[in-house]
Amino acid sequence: MSDSASGLELQNLNMNFGSVRAIDGIDLTLPEGKFVCLLGPSGCGKTTLLRLIAGLQYPSSGNIVFNGKSIVDVPSHKRDFGMVFQSLALFPHLSIAQNIAYSLRIRGQSAAEMKSRVDELLDMVHLPGVGDRRITQLSGGQRQRVAIARALAIHPRLFLLDEPLSALDAKLREAMQVELRQLQKSLGITTIVVTHDQREAMTMADHVVIMKDGKVQQYGPPLEIYRRPANAFVADFIGASNILPCRVIDDSTVELFGRKVATSERPDALSPGQDAVLSVRPEDLHILPDTQRDTNTLSASVTFIRDLGAQVEIMLAHDAMELTATMTPKDKPNVAVGDEVTVEFPPEACTVFPA
Repeated sequence: MSDSASGLELQNLNMNFGSVRAIDGIDLTLPEGKFVCLLGPSGCGKTTLLRLIAGLQYPSSGNIVFNGKSIVDVPSHKRDFGMVFQSLALFPHLSIAQNIAYSLRIRGQSAAEMKSRVDELLDMVHLPGVGDRRITQLSGGQRQRVAIARALAIHPRLFLLDEPLSALDAKLREAMQVELRQLQKSLGITTIVVTHDQREAMTMADHVVIMKDGKVQQYGPPLEIYRRPANAFVADFIGASNILPCRVIDDSTVELFGRKVATSERPDALSPGQDAVLSVRPEDLHILPDTQRDTNTLSASVTFIRDLGAQVEIMLAHDAMELTATMTPKDKPNVAVGDEVTVEFPPEACTVFPA
C-alpha cells in the first residue's frame, strides 16, 4: 500500500489465544468513508478483529495499515479512533455533558471549547438541552446516542462500534439503524460495526464482511453477497436459503431427488458426478397448486402456513427434506396444509456449491 493510499488495510492478520486461532490470515482493504459491517455467528472472530483495529489487542502476526502507514505498534489512545462498546461504558456518576466531554478534557481543551463541542454533538444525535441530566435518567435509545456522541467528540479518524444496538428493543433498534446510517453519511467517516444481525447489516452497510472461524468468507456490498453468495455457509447465513443435497450432472444441471434442475453456472471446483448442495432463496421458489412435473420442479406437500402480515411463509416437505417458500399475501397460492403441490426452481435463482 502506497503512502498516498487511504483507508484501512489488514495484511495477513492473525490472532492466537493459546492453541486457538481467533483470526486466521485475514487480508482485507476497507475503503475510506464507507460503512462496513463485520457479520458472523458468535465466536467467529468479529469482535476480536475490531479490537485489533482499535489497538485494544495486538495481533500475533500481520500488519494493520491506516492511510498508508502501519499502526500495528501504535497504542490505542494514539490512534484517534472512536469506539462504542456493546456495554456502552458510560459513567453513571457524570452528567451527559461530562460523559461526552471526557476525552476532550483529557486532551486539555478549554471549558468553552468543550461546551461548544458537546452542544454540537447533542444537536447531532437529537438530544439538545439535556447535558445536565444524569445517565440514569435516560432511556436505552438515549444512552446509545450519548455513547455515540462521546465517541465522536474527538473527531475520530475511524469510528468503531461493537454490537451497539443489541440491547435495544426491536422497534427502537430498527430506528437507530437508520439514524446511525444517516449520521455516518452526513459525517463521511469510515465506520466499522460488529453485528450478528443480518437485517442490521443489510440496512446500514456499504460493504459487509462475512466471517466464520476467524476467516473472511466473503466481502462486498450486501445485495451482491445476498444474490451471489460465495459458498453454502454465506448463502445460509445471510438471509435465509433452502440448502438441498444434489449431484452435479454438467456445467449447468444438477440432479435433485432424481429430478433434473437447471442452475446458474457451477463452481470450477465441482465436477460431473460430484456431490454438491443447491441453494435457492425462499422468495424465489414458486408454488403451483397441482402435481405437474417438469424440469426444475419437485413435488411436495404443504406442512405449515405462517401469515406474518406483510409476508407469508409456506413450509413444504419432500420425503424427509424441508423447504420454505415466502411471498406477499396477494401472491399466496390457494393452498392449505396437507395439499400436494409442485415447487418450481427458477434456473437463475439456483446456485450450486461444494457439499
